Amino acid sequence: MGLSYIDFGSQEVAIAAKLSGDSGDPYLDFAICAGMAPDGATKATHGTVRDQCKAVVLGVQYGMREKTLANRIGVPQFRGWQLLRAHQETYPQYWNWVEGVSNFAALNGYLDTVFGWRFQLDSDTRPTTIQNFLCQANGAEMLCLACSIAYEAGLAICAPVHDSILMEAPLETLDRDVARLREIMTEAGRIVLDSFPVRTDAEVVRYPDRYMDARGVAMWRMANDLLDRQDAGKAQCG
Repeated sequence: MGLSYIDFGSQEVAIAAKLSGDSGDPYLDFAICAGMAPDGATKATHGTVRDQCKAVVLGVQYGMREKTLANRIGVPQFRGWQLLRAHQETYPQYWNWVEGVSNFAALNGYLDTVFGWRFQLDSDTRPTTIQNFLCQANGAEMLCLACSIAYEAGLAICAPVHDSILMEAPLETLDRDVARLREIMTEAGRIVLDSFPVRTDAEVVRYPDRYMDARGVAMWRMANDLLDRQDAGKAQCG
């Protein structure tokens, strides 16, 4: 068997771009506009800068401020303020949309997703929750739709993972099934966002290899080390 981990690329940014009517490359174009990378920069040539700008682009969607941003990307707080200011200047239509969403929520007491999933506000609802709801909830709509279509298509879905789907398939059909699931996820994105494109990225693992997320390597090794010690202890007692 083989596994494939397929995720919506920049899903939240795509949703915000469509709903707000703003556009542009979410990370490297912002890096260039903010003076952090030259024209023609790529992920390969400016990967670290791109990661910093990714933190900005995603962070502003849930109201992250300059202090948190600065701590997250390892820069002085004033630089965090500069980056947030640069984002506001680069994407004014997005920020106008954020203000409009907040005003609508305050006046009407609710927000709806594209498919009508209603979030009812109360006195404890935070402004950052309002700002982030439409991106997160419409992302959930997209993933739910993709999982449903994939299931009906006979694909073996192991689990949804935030903005991704983990799928398994026999090696002889793995590539075909991966291509089909990517088509389904793209179509789900188009349905939710009224034909606006949402790309997908796929990571494929074939037996005898195993899936491993780089963020989990240290934990995996620690767990296995503890299990090895436990087995060694049992052997000595035996």
